[in-house]
Amino acid sequence: MAIEEREKKASKEVVTGLKTGLMGPFAGVGDTIFGVILPTIFGSIAAYMGLQGNVTGVVIWVLVNILVVGARFTLLPLGYKQGAKLVTEFADRLNALTDAAILLGVTVVGALIPTVIKATVPFVYKSGKVELKMQDMLDQIMPSLVPVLLVALIYALLGHKKMTSTKAILLVMVIAIILFNLKILG
Repeated sequence: MAIEEREKKASKEVVTGLKTGLMGPFAGVGDTIFGVILPTIFGSIAAYMGLQGNVTGVVIWVLVNILVVGARFTLLPLGYKQGAKLVTEFADRLNALTDAAILLGVTVVGALIPTVIKATVPFVYKSGKVELKMQDMLDQIMPSLVPVLLVALIYALLGHKKMTSTKAILLVMVIAIILFNLKILG
């Protein structure tokens, strides 16, 4: 915006090139932190607290959204004033910040998987007096293996072009009903 104000119509091509060139790297910072990471982390925490009957989750969710909107309005004038300096001097640090935010988000969401998703394998193999509970065997391999595998399956499905989140939710519901009735998942 500063270049446009200074050079008016003469800067049209330069400004278009800058916007296009910076769209990827800088969208990754703002969109990742304010549009994805914070809502995902605090939304998951708030939802889990809500499932436990704790109203504090709703308060946390509302406060985080108010803070995000406030930060956007506060940081917009700063970005206008310091935009050129930010592009030239802090590009490496912004990439490191984005990577750290992504790692934090993945860690928190990964830690929430076994607490939010409940799926067990109730199958029990019997041979004579010996009983082998499939869920106990899976827990020895890795605790909460079934919920992690279900999340990985959904993640893989969402990577396909024709799969939408709505289709994935409906697919999970249908498969869960079928597997529950076949006594494969509990």
